[in-house]
This record gives sequence, C-alpha cells and structure tokens, in this order.
Amino acid sequence: MTSDTLPIRTATPAADPAAVLRAAVQRDYSKLERGVWVQARRAFPSFHAKELAGVVEETVNETVHRALRAAPKFDPDRPALPWLFSFATNVLLERRTSRIRQRASSQTDLQLEIDQLFADPRHVDGAEADENRQEVRAVLQLLPEDAARLLEMKYFDELDYSDMAKRLQVSEGAVRVRVHRAKEKFRDVWLAARTAS
Repeated sequence: MTSDTLPIRTATPAADPAAVLRAAVQRDYSKLERGVWVQARRAFPSFHAKELAGVVEETVNETVHRALRAAPKFDPDRPALPWLFSFATNVLLERRTSRIRQRASSQTDLQLEIDQLFADPRHVDGAEADENRQEVRAVLQLLPEDAARLLEMKYFDELDYSDMAKRLQVSEGAVRVRVHRAKEKFRDVWLAARTAS
C-alpha cells in the first residue's frame, strides 16, 4: 500500500429500523407487556384485572403499530425497548385523557338534564313543565327531608338565596353550599332511578 492511496473500507449496510423493531418486539414481547401492565395499573387504578387486561392488550397493539409507523425515526443502534415504552406511555396517557373527557362530558350532559328538570316552568312547554315537576317531585320523595325542602324552596317556591338564608337563619353562603349538596343528592338518586328502570 502506498501512502497516496487510502484503504478501501466497505461500509456495513445500515440495519433496517423496522426489521430491528420487529425483532425486538418478538424477542421482548413479554417484557413490553409486563411494563405496559405496570403503567396501566398506575393510569387506571380503579380498573379490575379483566378490564386492565383489555387495556394492556389494546395498548401493546397500538404501541407496536405506532412504533412501526415511526420506524424511520428509530436508531437501530440503540435499544428498542425504551423506545417502545415511550409509545406505550403516550398511548396510555391518551386513553386516560380521553376517559376523563368522556366522564366530564357525561357529567355535563347529566347536569344539563337536571337543570332542564328544574327549569323555570315559564320557559318550558306546559306539558313538559308538568312532566318535569312530576319527575322532580317523585325524586324529592326519595331524598332526605332537609335536602328535599331546600330544593323545594329554591325551585318550587322560587326563593332566592338571601330569602332562604333568612328563613333558615343561616348565612347565604351556607344556603348555597346546602343547595349544591342537595342537588348532588338529587342527581345521585335520580340517576339511580333512571338506571333501575
């Protein structure tokens, strides 16, 4: 070899990122599944084992799908498992956020229905107002007496908070809190009655 010629190096072909990921998933599937199980248990502590198993299975499948879609960004010289776990974490966070939003949305829908029941009869059709009043009165009978009386004063006697406070000889703030709690009790009883029928 002379000094003016450089040795010829043959470059090793770069590993296909998708192939490396597929091999890592096959090799480390049980590790991935266990790791997702731990993360899912933290994200959904109220889930039973059967529900959690479904979440884990769906999360692992979605994780592999997303990881393979993003394979061109993966460096095949680095370990694949941490990269896969980053996808799993994102999938679980999205699921949890979605679940929280659904719950909040259903609570809002439920509150709108209850507000409609308590709507001022002057703003509702005659038949609908009568039906609402009957439904409210039926649920009020199932409530503790103090909660029922507060709601009757507020929505049937149409008293404002200051008048209620004078009658009950408590502060207006206390009346607001009590009415709020009474509405929560009403909601719980009303919802239980709806699901039972």
